Parts: sequence; C-alpha cells; structure tokens
Amino acid sequence: MPSLLSANSPFADQYFWETYDFSPSALGLIYKPVYRKVRPVATTMPEDTVPKRHFPEDPLLSLPPILPTTPPISNFGSRLTEECWNELKINRNFLTKEELKLAFQVLTNNEAALTWDDTE
Repeated sequence: MPSLLSANSPFADQYFWETYDFSPSALGLIYKPVYRKVRPVATTMPEDTVPKRHFPEDPLLSLPPILPTTPPISNFGSRLTEECWNELKINRNFLTKEELKLAFQVLTNNEAALTWDDTE
C-alpha cells in the first residue's frame, strides 16, 4: 500500500487505508462501504461530565425599576427633544394616551441609543 499522505505517518496511512477504498481503475478515492459505517450507541452521560450551571446572583435583582403607570410627556432630554418626538411616525390615532405616555417613557429611558442624524 503506497503512501498518499504528505505526513508520511504510519498511523495516518493506516487510518487512511482503513477508512477509504482506493480504486486503481478510477485513480481516485471512493467512499467507504456500508459495512464500515459508524453507528452511534445510545447511552447516558456520566454525572461528572454534565455541565453545572451556577448563577452568581438573582437575575431579577438586576432588572431596571418598573415603569411608572402614568408617566408625563414633558421631560424631554438632550436627544429626545420635543421636535423629534413630534417627528416620530407613531400612529397616534391607534394608541391610547396611556400607551403614548409609556412609549415616551421607554424612549426617554433609552435616550442614549437614539440617533437623529449622522453626528450622533
């Protein structure tokens, strides 16, 4: 059996010839036959190899405070100005006044993520 691998490793050559069949007539490799197919075996994972998950703290403690139930639409910030709020394409006929107030509160809480032009 000639060596076709560049590593010239006996292990690699042996693995190569056990895995693939070389067809001299086709001058190339053919796939391994069905009787050499590797079939997985159903088993359970040992207990010492199961990943263990540890939460360093209660995730609920890091949540932001609850939004107020009736926020005002008057505390405009540096990025969310009154002009920008009026330019937003919010369907004001569809939303109730309370929903508009809540949308305004969410936008003011996340004001640093808003951009209105390329300079921001």
